[in-house]
Amino acid sequence: MSKNGILPSEAKLGYPGPYKAQWTEFEIQTIAYGILKKNLYPAYLVRGEYIFPRCRVDIAIFKSVKPEPLLLCVLEVKRTLRSNPYRQGTFYSSLLGVPCLYIRDGHEAYNVLEYVRPYLTPQII
Repeated sequence: MSKNGILPSEAKLGYPGPYKAQWTEFEIQTIAYGILKKNLYPAYLVRGEYIFPRCRVDIAIFKSVKPEPLLLCVLEVKRTLRSNPYRQGTFYSSLLGVPCLYIRDGHEAYNVLEYVRPYLTPQII
């Protein structure tokens, strides 16, 4: 066994090694989605992995109006602050006609309400 507790045979198989404290996109998206859903419903509809023609966004926020909800903004989740997702966001914004916001780490996910606040009507927040 080596110093880090990995057997030499595990190292050869591509074993990832010691635990790394880093956020996954799933964790970041789950945190942001939960906060938005809890704080915005029922005035707003928050949808995860929402599919539009020609694109799939991580989170879509709709104003809950009849007869059909109105799309206000979409959010894309990236794993690190070093991610440079602006090409994708520009495409989504032009295609959907609404802002595409980015959440790029867990700390931004916890502050997601501050990011979306300017794009919501003042009724709820």
